[in-house]
Parts: sequence; C-alpha cells; structure tokens
Amino acid sequence: MTTEKKLLTKLRENSRQSFAKISRELNISNSTTIEKYQKIKPLIIKHTTLANFSRFRQPIKTLMSITPIDQEETIKWLSKRTELNNLYKTANKNLLAETIFQTLKHKQEFIEEINQQGILIMEEYYIIEELKREETII
Repeated sequence: MTTEKKLLTKLRENSRQSFAKISRELNISNSTTIEKYQKIKPLIIKHTTLANFSRFRQPIKTLMSITPIDQEETIKWLSKRTELNNLYKTANKNLLAETIFQTLKHKQEFIEEINQQGILIMEEYYIIEELKREETII
C-alpha cells in the first residue's frame, strides 16, 4: 500500500489526529506526512463525524425510493431537511433517500410534506439492522 493510501486510511480512522501522531504510526517524518497530505488533499471532500444512530432513542431509519415530478426541486427540498442522512440519484433517475426519524408521527408528517412536493411513486423500506458499515481502506 502506498504512503498516500496509508495516510488516507489513518485520516478516515480519525481525521482529528495530529500529523505528528500519524507520522509516528506510519514511521515517516512529519514533513513527509504533510507533503503526502498536500498531495491527497484534493481527493478529500470533507472531514466528518459518523454517528451511531442506533444509540439514539429508538430511531426510525428508512430508505425511500422516490420518483419525483420535478427532480431538481425535490432534491433542493430534501437537502434542507434535517431528517435526511444521505441522498443518492440512481441510474433510473429515481432518488434514494436515507432518513432518520425519532417518532412514527414525525415520519408520517415528513411523508405528507414530501407528497406535496409532487411525487409520482414512493416506496419505503424500514432499516431494522445495519449489517455492514463503511470501514477504513486497508
């Protein structure tokens, strides 16, 4: 594995760790670590926190396949919603929204609101168990 890939793996494990710590763990100099970081920096979209939503009070997590009348307007509307965790556009031009709600009532209100946005077809899938989560690249 290249030094750049090892550095990216370390940053994906913990993006807040210092270059000095990463340098020690990779057995390279601090200046080399910074140089390699500058090289891979354009590949990094953002440093973020991944939350374990199952630790919240019984969240309701769903995947919704949405076929909107006006895709761009629906994307804008969904992107502003705090219930939205991830949003994808599929090859068949549907939207796939990963959502999280604290109560069924909250989810139902969301469904009623999204239907007012002009939805042709919407299918919901309740996520009952997470079997595999993104891991660091090795």
